[in-house]
Amino acid sequence: MKTNDCKKAIKKRFPQIKELRLNKGVLRWCCNSADNTAELSGAISNYFAELTGLPIQWFQLKTADELIQTISDELLAAKEREIRDLIGMVRKGFHTGLYLWGLGARGKSWLVEDELEKLDAKYSLINAGITDAGLLAELAKDGGQGLFVFDDVESIMEQKKSFGTLRSALWSQDSNRPMRRLIKRKTASDAHSKEFVFTGGIILIANTPINKVNPQLAALATRIPDEHYEITEEQARARLRQIAKAGFKQIESDACLFIAETIIQIGDNKGVDLDLRMWRHACNTYLAWKQGVIKTHWTTMLESQMVKEIVGKSKAARTAEEIEIARRIDAMKLKREEKYAMYSKMCGGSKATYYRRVKGEGDVE
Repeated sequence: MKTNDCKKAIKKRFPQIKELRLNKGVLRWCCNSADNTAELSGAISNYFAELTGLPIQWFQLKTADELIQTISDELLAAKEREIRDLIGMVRKGFHTGLYLWGLGARGKSWLVEDELEKLDAKYSLINAGITDAGLLAELAKDGGQGLFVFDDVESIMEQKKSFGTLRSALWSQDSNRPMRRLIKRKTASDAHSKEFVFTGGIILIANTPINKVNPQLAALATRIPDEHYEITEEQARARLRQIAKAGFKQIESDACLFIAETIIQIGDNKGVDLDLRMWRHACNTYLAWKQGVIKTHWTTMLESQMVKEIVGKSKAARTAEEIEIARRIDAMKLKREEKYAMYSKMCGGSKATYYRRVKGEGDVE
């Protein structure tokens, strides 16, 4: 009997069922709470066996919302499996690259890095500003055979011509596997000209669709996998708990789970959406507190970071402090990207915020 026919027969026989899903012998259903679910489950199982001659796995869910959430979680798991497969294909040269985009702080970077670690893949992570010359130098390493992860593509590409370099690195007319892509860059000075064959892979992580980042990358949308990754707040919480179960260096498993729940609780209390990037910060803060490096309790420090507040200071006082820090950093003999990286570690905030602080300006209202 076909699946749809089987579902219709079960719903007709048991009209008290409100929602029903049947997939690969797994039945998920919900009914009115007043029904005797144990007895109903047995009756449904027996009837299913009569219809199909097969045993059934069944799960009774209390509400239709829970049923919808379960289905949503299964779809997410299937999507993640697809993305993990694509990452593996990039590593093996079946694809030249992958463009993965979606809302920030929802686990895209974690998903990519977790899969690459499971594959025991050697790769280079680029998540800070890089010039075109720097990009060319990176791609040319290891004979042009490297695997690269560009995290937050929109912000790290400092020069428009870098997108042209990426385009050259991601596609050619070559039919070999891995595809051979010739990268040529000529400059006024021959000493800085580069020409090499690239056969490696590139994974691009972004917050916006590929056609919104740069017109030169938009042309690649039909040439490399373009995957949208989006999860709900509840799914993000489930993901955080999953990450916590995997553990963190030097922290006991029970403490890892407690840290995850603390992040979730602070978010609930303060009305802050869950940021999965907070996990590593929370664990390092916990270790620093436990080892006596900091005196302030780690949960206070964590709450301060999550709500972007420095405990005991007004907004004006925080801004004044950030201006002083930014100006001191700006006076240092460092590269522009190094200055911003130092400021970001100390105060957080975007590049635009850093430059406003250097000028002595507060936040834009």
